[in-house]
Amino acid sequence: MTRRLVDTDILIHLRVADSAVVRAAETAIAQSPHSCHAGFSLVELKGNYISYLILLADKVAKSGSLRDAAARANNSGGRRARLMFAQLMRHLDLLSGNGPLPNWPQLQSLLLTHLDSEIVIAWATLTHLCSERIDALHCTRATEAPVYRNGGWTARIPRCTRANTTCSIDQVFQRHRSRLQDLLTMYGTADGAARSDELSRHVAAAREYIRTNNVPWEGTFCRSIGDLLVALETCGANAELLSSNHREHRFLSRALGYTYIQFPYAAIRLK
Repeated sequence: MTRRLVDTDILIHLRVADSAVVRAAETAIAQSPHSCHAGFSLVELKGNYISYLILLADKVAKSGSLRDAAARANNSGGRRARLMFAQLMRHLDLLSGNGPLPNWPQLQSLLLTHLDSEIVIAWATLTHLCSERIDALHCTRATEAPVYRNGGWTARIPRCTRANTTCSIDQVFQRHRSRLQDLLTMYGTADGAARSDELSRHVAAAREYIRTNNVPWEGTFCRSIGDLLVALETCGANAELLSSNHREHRFLSRALGYTYIQFPYAAIRLK
């Protein structure tokens, strides 16, 4: 049976989305007994989820009331504001199951305890949810778990250098060189509706590699092309990909030649 690679966004949905989305994500993963995830998803989990939990805990700790904590989360703006506010509501819901919520000092302490636990649980969930990890990249950053130090968590992702990183991204790009060339060809004939800023970064990375036979991986390069890396891992594992990142993977799957299963997050979520 074909392996099903579960993208990072699905793993985050399991931790933060509404009950309808969580049930659908659990079902989609269970449909394949050979589920797997990309090692690079651990890097994305730290940067796109755990770092926001740490930021939310800081905002809760600074606040003099629940109202202020909610405002601080909401005022962060963009995706991280939505994720932090959803986490705040999730943990309030969990705490409300024990009866009326206590006054702010006690509630603040309980929230901080829950957020601390969520960091540990989220990391363990990703590392144990799937039966296999695909890591042709051998990414050093994917081996670095969040660290608890001096009374607080850190999920810092160091900039990659030759001194602190062992990486096989050059070999992965070489192995899939013909697929990357197909990506450039297909993108060259695509209409504007099929293009996005994120997809253009993937194409630029492929173009640079085809031109130079070199991947400029030092710094934060890989974090700007996460969808492409997950796509190449999917191809290398001869797997199908489950993801809600429809715009990017709809195009990448046709260009690179892997099966993409869309998780219809927008249609499922509560309205």
